[in-house]
Amino acid sequence: MGGVLSIATTNPLPWGVFGVAYTQQLVAVGGTAPYTWALVDGSLPYDLYLSADGVLSGTPWGLGTATFSVSVTDSTGLVVTNAFSLPVYDALFFYSDSNLGAVAVDHECHYWLWAGGGASESYTWTLVSGCLPDGLNLGEDGCISGTPTGLGTWVFTARVTDAVGASVTQAF
Repeated sequence: MGGVLSIATTNPLPWGVFGVAYTQQLVAVGGTAPYTWALVDGSLPYDLYLSADGVLSGTPWGLGTATFSVSVTDSTGLVVTNAFSLPVYDALFFYSDSNLGAVAVDHECHYWLWAGGGASESYTWTLVSGCLPDGLNLGEDGCISGTPTGLGTWVFTARVTDAVGASVTQAF
């Protein structure tokens, strides 16, 4: 290929989830293939490995952000090193029970949906299917509030999204 050897993979790397298989191909450009990759400084998240062909893979078993440097060597001996960070978060999940119980017609109510894990404790909530009783709304903060105006049983699905875009849904 020729040209200046560089690592094209951007930093930070796509985040991983604690206990969930992770794979990320590192990419070199320029230089002369084939390339050989190596970890040269720092450490990968526990149970992740870097192969000689530039694949980070495994199942991370630790939370937090790992910082490390990798090198790529082309077939002519050119070497380039880049620093990376790889955040590992806990899986995002709902705390809320799928059975919300009854609400009284014409009485104001507030019911909070709860989640945990993910990239932060800053979540955004949305209604993705079905509907809430007339007079109730789901706020971005996870609060179902308002004054229901009619009788019936309503089925809906809500989504919670964390700060890096991971999301999970649950039917209610």
